[in-house]
Amino acid sequence: MATDDALSEAIRLIKAGKRPEAQPVLEPFIQANPQNIQAWMWEAEIFLDDRDKIKVMEICLEHNPDHPQVIKALTILKTRLGLPLDKPAFVSPPAPAPVISEYTRPRNLVPTHSPQPASTPKPPAEIPLPKQQTPKPAIRRKHPDWPTTEGVVQVSEIRETRTGYTPVYMADISAMYIVNNKDYTVKYPRGKASITPYDAQILVSNFPPGKGVTVSYHPKNPRRAWVDEWNNRTLQAFKARPGIQSQLVQRYKSRMWSGCGWLVGGIAATVIGTMVMSQYGYAYIAFTGAIVYGLIQFVSGLFGWLWNMD
Repeated sequence: MATDDALSEAIRLIKAGKRPEAQPVLEPFIQANPQNIQAWMWEAEIFLDDRDKIKVMEICLEHNPDHPQVIKALTILKTRLGLPLDKPAFVSPPAPAPVISEYTRPRNLVPTHSPQPASTPKPPAEIPLPKQQTPKPAIRRKHPDWPTTEGVVQVSEIRETRTGYTPVYMADISAMYIVNNKDYTVKYPRGKASITPYDAQILVSNFPPGKGVTVSYHPKNPRRAWVDEWNNRTLQAFKARPGIQSQLVQRYKSRMWSGCGWLVGGIAATVIGTMVMSQYGYAYIAFTGAIVYGLIQFVSGLFGWLWNMD
């Protein structure tokens, strides 16, 4: 089984509730790809106890030091259990490669090695001044009077449904957040990202599993929540990049030429069909569906091309 197929199969098993079956599929993938944060996040979902999830995240942090997504996930889990944030919940010796089987037995967590005394580091000759970071622009919040908290994206994937013969692509994104020691889930508000899978892919790539988000929640009913980054400006700002904009121009030009083909083909079929049917006493035959579809494709492609061209 290919590595990507192994990860997809493990995710499918976890979502189906088959956690024991997913673990032997996911462990070899993590051992071969210890820097894959998404795989670590799904490995943590196998365990129901938050302490076991913390153990997984701490092993992940050993192979991905100072990774912001892993640190944020650990912060949320430790806050929920009331554990201190400045020390690990478990003590485990560093390993050159992840050994997943160590935390399949969460009760046997006593270290087998004796800690070595830390040596006193020598003071550096010169302490460099910290670089001044440009402050991020403030997000214009939908509910400015609501309090905020930190959340982590749990699920981020594309789902395809069909309305008749028309495919509709959905950006299925949800994030977890904690208020008053209770965890809640907020979902992406607009199910349909676009009529094309391209916009849905943009949203999913911007919010992968494990990414931190800012959640505004109702002070009296924390289940009502809103993620400030989930707005139209996020998608429009991504589309405004030069490389993405050139791709959009090509996509709209292709749609425009496809519409021309359908339009010309529908008109030609109507003319030929009318000439043939007139020989049998019929007035005309019209391919209205092809003409209307081609006209819609051409007009939408033309406006999209003119809107995105330099």
